[in-house]
Amino acid sequence: MGTNFPNAALVPIFSSGYSFNNTVVYNSPRINGFHITTLYSNGRDDSVGRSKSDQFAAVALTYIGKQFKFAVLPTYIDNDSLNTKDVKLNDEYGIALLGSYWPDPTMGLHFGYQYVRDGRALGGSYFNYFTPAAAGGPGIAKSERGVDTHALSIGLSKRFGSQKISVVLMGNKVEYKGDSHVDGDKDGWRVNPAAIYRYYLSKRTHVWAAASTTQSGGLYKKSRSFQADPTKAWDVGTGLVHHF
Repeated sequence: MGTNFPNAALVPIFSSGYSFNNTVVYNSPRINGFHITTLYSNGRDDSVGRSKSDQFAAVALTYIGKQFKFAVLPTYIDNDSLNTKDVKLNDEYGIALLGSYWPDPTMGLHFGYQYVRDGRALGGSYFNYFTPAAAGGPGIAKSERGVDTHALSIGLSKRFGSQKISVVLMGNKVEYKGDSHVDGDKDGWRVNPAAIYRYYLSKRTHVWAAASTTQSGGLYKKSRSFQADPTKAWDVGTGLVHHF
């Protein structure tokens, strides 16, 4: 969900990235533009028992109209696999709201919001390495509470003949809800503006150029462990896309 425009975002903003095994999905028929998808997984690791399997459940209600699209996605994850002898984690709950509106066929307005309660990782991190409730985290005390995330994305896309420009501003605020015995730093933030330009050579072929920057602070700096998940960076790129 973090990279709303392909190749236009340097880092993700939304809390995502989990993978699950043994998943069952149901897709309803689409009626008057509405569609429901339900998903359940009994875990992310076959090597552990059900009591520590991180069960996951989600429901997605979507609507597709001529000028408007939206989706509502509540999610649930149990954090049993991260429990320790001394700490039993709260389960993770989240909800995401996504929408797009086209005033005319050449212009689109895009919106996304996500709230996560007691998340196991910092929202918008490539890696789920920040698990303060289980491991204490860098400078963070162990706690049954996790990280709360508010993430927001606002974008605009406009086509001018054979050219298309898309811009997006994404950001989030994270807050560790447990007790902190070191530093007392519980909050973090990330801002990520991005833009991408496309020139269509034909219906199936276009060239693109994109630029993005990210600025992060607070818990993001404290928990930084990988060069691939920067707290401050620029990114530019260009390429050719052809649909066979």
